[in-house]
Amino acid sequence: MKLLFLSDVRNFQFSEMIINHLKPSYVLFLGDILFDGPGQFYIVDKLKIQNFFERDKLLKENQVYSIKRHLIIKGNTHISKEMFRIHLYYFLKTLKLLERLNIGYALISGNHDMFIDYNDLFLHNGLNKGIFIENYRKILIDNTVVILSSYGSSLDPLSVKDAKIVATHESQRKLKDIIKNLRACSGLISGHYGIKIELYSGDKQVRSAPYEKLLIKIDDFPLSFAVYEKESFILYKTDIESLINFKLKSWNFNTIYKRICMVNS
Repeated sequence: MKLLFLSDVRNFQFSEMIINHLKPSYVLFLGDILFDGPGQFYIVDKLKIQNFFERDKLLKENQVYSIKRHLIIKGNTHISKEMFRIHLYYFLKTLKLLERLNIGYALISGNHDMFIDYNDLFLHNGLNKGIFIENYRKILIDNTVVILSSYGSSLDPLSVKDAKIVATHESQRKLKDIIKNLRACSGLISGHYGIKIELYSGDKQVRSAPYEKLLIKIDDFPLSFAVYEKESFILYKTDIESLINFKLKSWNFNTIYKRICMVNS
């Protein structure tokens, strides 16, 4: 079993490269999927510009940089309809890729996209392998108990005691409440608040092993995301310049690797 976690999406253009490289068995979208505070960026071939957007509107609504035969577009789907069209196009392309590869997926809402009904989006685009969790839900993935909790949900911190992984999109305060109630040898992963891995012994943060619990923070996909496999989390990190230089084909991320439990070290 290999789980891919992503959140606070800046760009779905690199999703195919990442999915084909990692070959996850399940993908979990942890909020701020179509809308995110910092905004989005895309790289568009000038020769195919008419397939994506109206040029005049795009130039008015966003920052556009020209590099050889490509345009780098930086904007925000909250205010730019043309950026939203591009972002939605690549999002649906990503979901269709997952369905074609028979990869299951689940989505929760973040603070920026709580008003979106992803179930309705699935229905109108013929997508049937994904689930949208509006509040919170316990799911079983290959006998691993995962609790998914949307931003601001009514999740009782005590209810996480039987979960191996809790995946959410929450504030630091609520994350601390959840960590306190996690059982030993389990992990909490959240979008919304930074990019790092924190170690905990009980509910106390520690600097090194021995530790019992992990808190994994992800943000700004595809600049960061995480993978869970074989009792371990791997946090992947890069930057925009590196991605652009990848030319949508290469693979080069910095990684941090942590086993989910190190109580006997």
